[in-house]
Amino acid sequence: MAPYLRLRQVCLVAVDFARETARIKSRLGLEECYRDSNVAKYGLENVLFPVGSSFIEIVSPTRPGTAAGRFIERHGGRYGYMLIMDCDDPVRRCSNSTARPVAPS
Repeated sequence: MAPYLRLRQVCLVAVDFARETARIKSRLGLEECYRDSNVAKYGLENVLFPVGSSFIEIVSPTRPGTAAGRFIERHGGRYGYMLIMDCDDPVRRCSNSTARPVAPS
């Protein structure tokens, strides 16, 4: 397999979930492809939009004390949250970083 690094997903965090979902739909012309009800156990709601073979995800806290909620508080409500990358060799790519690979679920 040839070495690769690709952007798998951009995750945005929103205070107003419905407004930001509508904004992605109208401004980018995207239609949602999935909502994961399992994120409720983490105090979140989410929606995914396909962009080629990648995704834009919006998450929003539904209760106090979530990581996403703390991110919103720390960053004054700004929307960026995380990038999820996919690569051929996560251990090698993390060798010069403090980040550690997360096993796929």
